Amino acid sequence: FTCNIFHNISLTQRMSIARNPIYRKILQIFHKKQIDHEKHYYKNCPKMVVVSNYLKEDYSKNCSYPKEKIIVAYPGTNNDNLINLSENTSKNTFTIGAVTCGFVTKGGYNVLEALRVLKKKYSHTQLKARIINPTYSKQKLLKLFVKLTGLNRYVDFLPYQKDINKFYKTVDCVICASNYEAFGRVVTEAMLCNRPVIVGSNVGAADIIQDGKNGFIFNNQNPAKNLAEKIETVMQNKGHLQNLTKEAYRTAKQLSWQNFAQSIFYSLYVF
Repeated sequence: FTCNIFHNISLTQRMSIARNPIYRKILQIFHKKQIDHEKHYYKNCPKMVVVSNYLKEDYSKNCSYPKEKIIVAYPGTNNDNLINLSENTSKNTFTIGAVTCGFVTKGGYNVLEALRVLKKKYSHTQLKARIINPTYSKQKLLKLFVKLTGLNRYVDFLPYQKDINKFYKTVDCVICASNYEAFGRVVTEAMLCNRPVIVGSNVGAADIIQDGKNGFIFNNQNPAKNLAEKIETVMQNKGHLQNLTKEAYRTAKQLSWQNFAQSIFYSLYVF
């Protein structure tokens, strides 16, 4: 008996999200062998565990894997060092935070474009972004883009953060704007740290978000505009989101590694 646990988007799904149809076709041609192998491998899995419904729909649609054989188990959060932070950010500046270790895939440009939209509308508002990107110094095209758009005045690129609490303490909300994401544990980390979260519709963690109740979801179809609107909502309600962050904390607290293991066990062995 084999049970496979997946936390990666299928190759077919990754390529379907590419906006340029020519680029998408080229990817499909060059990765045809890997895609065929992937589909063949999945068909031979007696059971499959995935970390979100987004992933479940992906494997069912793109790999022809039966939905009834797929178990959804949300991952836990390594929350031993996370602190439920009180409001301690600047009253004069609104700061958004994001983790974009793979800048394009993780939606880094979505965050920057949304920031550009908001700066045009709120030119006199102190609006900033703090983005964790350990390889920023090596990304010449990204550095050029930031400089040409004038965003270098409003964006701080940060290296790897050994103490993630310090990062969460300096932002007013946390964004997960990935073009695709199996789950995105940065979302639950931020929820446990009492920070409002904004999540893209292509992010698996959107499963646990009720828009406006314990976080916010934006549609990835037009990321810059839709993300900007959600950031604006959080900006306008800063200081009045206590009920939302409390509900978010309760939601994230339920997602432990013990519950992850138990949900798999009961799905496999309890009839």
